[in-house]
Amino acid sequence: MRKDIQALRALAVLGVVAFHADLFPFSRGYLGVDIFFVISGYLIIGLLLEEVRKTNSVNVVKFLARRARRLIPAASVVLMCTVIATLILMPGLSGRRVFSDVQAASLYFANIHFGFTATNYWADHAVSPVLHFWSLGVEEQFYIAFPVLLLGVCLLNVFRNRVTLVIGLVLAIVTVTSFWFMNDIQSTSPEWAFYHPLSRVWEFSIGGLAVATSSFVTKQSVAKGMQTFLGVGSLVSFGLMAWWTTSFHNPWTPNTTELPAIVLATASTLIAGSVQPIRFSLESLVDVKVIQWLGRISYSTYLWHWPVLFFGLKVLDLESQAIGNSVKFASVALILCSLILAHYTYRFIENPIRNHPHLISSARNSLLVGFVLSISVVTIAAGVSRFAPARLSTQPVEDLQSVTKVPDFNSEHIQKLIKRYAPQPSAKDVEPVSSQDIEQALNDFPVTNADGCFVGSNQNEQTHPCTYGRGLGLISLVGSSHSNQFFPAVLSAARQESARLLVHLRAGCTLANVTYALNGKPWSACNAWKEEVLKDLITKKPQLVVMVPRTQTVIDPLTNKTASAQRQRELFIYGLNDIVQSLTNAGIKVLIIRDTPYFDVNPIDCLSSHVVEACTQSLDRSLASSDAGVVGFGGMLGVVSVDLSQALCSGDICPAVRAGNIVWRDRDHITNAYAEKLSALFGHLVRLSENSPNSWHSN
Repeated sequence: MRKDIQALRALAVLGVVAFHADLFPFSRGYLGVDIFFVISGYLIIGLLLEEVRKTNSVNVVKFLARRARRLIPAASVVLMCTVIATLILMPGLSGRRVFSDVQAASLYFANIHFGFTATNYWADHAVSPVLHFWSLGVEEQFYIAFPVLLLGVCLLNVFRNRVTLVIGLVLAIVTVTSFWFMNDIQSTSPEWAFYHPLSRVWEFSIGGLAVATSSFVTKQSVAKGMQTFLGVGSLVSFGLMAWWTTSFHNPWTPNTTELPAIVLATASTLIAGSVQPIRFSLESLVDVKVIQWLGRISYSTYLWHWPVLFFGLKVLDLESQAIGNSVKFASVALILCSLILAHYTYRFIENPIRNHPHLISSARNSLLVGFVLSISVVTIAAGVSRFAPARLSTQPVEDLQSVTKVPDFNSEHIQKLIKRYAPQPSAKDVEPVSSQDIEQALNDFPVTNADGCFVGSNQNEQTHPCTYGRGLGLISLVGSSHSNQFFPAVLSAARQESARLLVHLRAGCTLANVTYALNGKPWSACNAWKEEVLKDLITKKPQLVVMVPRTQTVIDPLTNKTASAQRQRELFIYGLNDIVQSLTNAGIKVLIIRDTPYFDVNPIDCLSSHVVEACTQSLDRSLASSDAGVVGFGGMLGVVSVDLSQALCSGDICPAVRAGNIVWRDRDHITNAYAEKLSALFGHLVRLSENSPNSWHSN
């Protein structure tokens, strides 16, 4: 293997590992993955082009057999160790999610799996110890697609004499198409811009174009002066790549300049290295044992580093912090552990199996070994997920010895209503809950999620209002999933008032006169939705609008950029005030409910791995992201504001089970069953709101 390529691999894996450990100064180290993609395209398409020139065909089976020998054994060992570590350290639902991730990783579609998880509004977005396998999934999909694509070109005999040129044109078309797709999908689905194979394939194609260019250059007579120029150019490109992986601080976005720059710099370095310059070459500079060693074990290092960091910090009791904020000494020690594991994995597993004579001589045996290893990991992960013994820890998830007292912003009358009509704690609240109860709570959604009246998964999907029940009156429930979670209680209250219930529900959208942002840009779908909702409400004039405002990311009109946290809160309160004024001026009463708590630990995950008492969390910390400012709207004519914290929690603590029911189905949404228990309370709150003084005649 060329020494400059090993150096590129060393730089790439060093950047990724240091970035994941949050070691200064690798703030952009994850660009190392893109370096890997270009190198893979260069090497793999180079091998395929050489085969095409010799045989005018591609043996796809033999190619996949080589890839299976190279990739699957080491990956299977890491995944099996991950299964064992998960079984020991992550009981309950969090462990089950990891076992599902392992199965996807073993079958090399982790990128698709994590893409769907990221775009699933209700999925738990906890970090997975095999999250880094997304890039291996992209590579494996490339390994399948490109040989088939090149074989198709070869089968078109009309291009027999110009097959290399045609392949180059195909790669150019793939590059342009994929790059356009990546930038286009970024605005609507940034998760898929990151995980989708079609948004990444242009990087492999650039590597293929680099090898085609290298082939052309090496056929020419290159003067010594040009050799020196290329050598210096390779040094400059390598230096820029090292700088780019350390000097940027913005979040990953595909349409910024550094991603194309790092890809083109990698390609340039590979092209220059193919000429073998005499002086000032990267090859001579990186002919250092430690660099070449790190390049050789780069694949195994990439496999090991993330699960070692993930579980190592958990064992060291640092998992409560973000990995990026962990103790640097511990991170460095864990990285050294990863390098040791990678060295021995390369020496005793990766290299021996890849070069085993019986496997080299038989593509069938190579594929069979790869298949058996992958299926074994899948089977074991599935079996452990299903039959692992339940272990309930008594260790509290939060220290409640000195909880902060939370003020009650409700009026005295509302405090009495909550005390009388809200579900009350019972002796059953500390009894064990079954796995069936947990599973039911996990999937306990309002009917609006099933009948299409709430959009929660695709943020650009069109929504439409829905009306429930019969009656002369009309009440409306408006907002995001935090409004939607109270649907059964509001519907019950509407029926008590002989009114229909009109719902306008969209994930992540609150009715406020602000410009919502998505990935730093105006969120057109949400912004258009709230304007349409306001028009519909003014037209239909329900007697009452119920909403649960939730502060979202907004654009600051003064800068046209994402607002700071403090500025965002100010803009949101002002924007909410404008909407409330518009509604009350139209003679519509408003019931505003303070946003629900958001827990550090998912109560459902906790119940699956802890005794019930251990899952109690403090109200003060959970309300940190909930804006108490909305309670102040209760001073406006025609508006009643309510803080339901004491209907969900008890004093200053929030139990996972209350009144015999599991309260929460995730970190910040209540179960539908518990929402139904709030029906009596909502009946009184709705009547109170309807009877509040109106501002219609005061304006």
